[in-house]
Amino acid sequence: MWKRGVDKNEVLRDLAEAHDEDLHFAEGNILGSMCTQPLDIARDAHMRFIEANLGNAGLYPGTQRLEKKVINALGEMLHC
Repeated sequence: MWKRGVDKNEVLRDLAEAHDEDLHFAEGNILGSMCTQPLDIARDAHMRFIEANLGNAGLYPGTQRLEKKVINALGEMLHC
């Protein structure tokens, strides 16, 4: 279990060990999954907005604007 004040290198080592146990898309060993390997642009977008929290949209008006744009686009695709 995690304890308060764990050394950063120890945390990263634990994460690396867990990651090494997993299969990875790049290895070609996953035939089907409910997930796929993320596109580079998706990774970039995620990192750009990683701290945004639309639970408090007043602090993130630009992110909220993008959310509304996506919702409208999905609505149009689904004829809503």
